[in-house]
Amino acid sequence: MRYLSGVGVEYGTEWVIEHLIETKLEPIDSEELFEELLDECYPEVTVGCCTFSPSQVMKELDPVCFRIGTQENLDSLAEDSQLYEHSGDYYRLEDIEDMLVGIEEETDF
Repeated sequence: MRYLSGVGVEYGTEWVIEHLIETKLEPIDSEELFEELLDECYPEVTVGCCTFSPSQVMKELDPVCFRIGTQENLDSLAEDSQLYEHSGDYYRLEDIEDMLVGIEEETDF
C-alpha cells in the first residue's frame, strides 16, 4: 500500500479506480441525458403557432414525472452496463475505459 496525500487508501485496488474516477472524470448530467432521449423518441409538440420539444413539455408540465423518468433512465443504462454509479453520481463506462487506457499509455505498463 502506498501513501497518497488527501486520500484514505486501503488495501486492494478498488480504491485506486474510484479515486481516478472522482478526480479525472465529470459525472454525466442525468437530466440532459433524459432530455436527449425524449427528444429523439417523440416528435415535437405544436400548439397554435408555438412548437415545443417533448422534454420541455414534460419538464414544465409534470416535473415529478420528469424526475422519475430521469432516474429510471439512469437505472436502465446502469443495468445495461453503459453507466457506472459511484457515490450517487453516474459515469459513462466508455469514459472510464478511455481514461484507464490513457493512463496506461502514459505510464507504459
